[in-house]
Amino acid sequence: MTVLALGPALALGAAATFLPVRRARWIGFCVCVAGLFAAPWLAAALPSVSFPLIALSALRLLAPEISLPIGRVTLAALVGAGCLFYALALGLGPYDPYTLGFQARPLVAALAGVGMILVVTGERAALILLSGTLLAYAAGVYANLWDALIDPVLVLLAAVVLATRVWPAARRQKTK
Repeated sequence: MTVLALGPALALGAAATFLPVRRARWIGFCVCVAGLFAAPWLAAALPSVSFPLIALSALRLLAPEISLPIGRVTLAALVGAGCLFYALALGLGPYDPYTLGFQARPLVAALAGVGMILVVTGERAALILLSGTLLAYAAGVYANLWDALIDPVLVLLAAVVLATRVWPAARRQKTK
């Protein structure tokens, strides 16, 4: 079993910890363990789970009281980049960016710039996730850098967090 086979099980376990019941964390662990036995089927449903999603899922299972301070600009950039990437990858544009992930030197150079922006803006959590993603890619865990960076579930979760937590909080602060 590869490391990537653990990703869908971790993601499902982390999702179960959001259930509004007592002992949701234990339910999440049980779902995660059950997911390990169903790893081949889960990998068929979620073939490529990105490193940030795996890391955030593991953090949610192991320490649900920790909330990563990822800013709304970073979340919005993730959602925008994900929507653009998947639209182009589905053939809605003249170029498929997925092929760039196999020979990733230009993409890594661009991500170095993104990393510098994260350093300047103080987005430490996003910088740690980006660094871990690049390390996982360099270690050969992922064949394509895009697979390591984003996946549809991560983009969807970022959009949900923006819509339900970040934007309403920003609106409440403006009305005060």
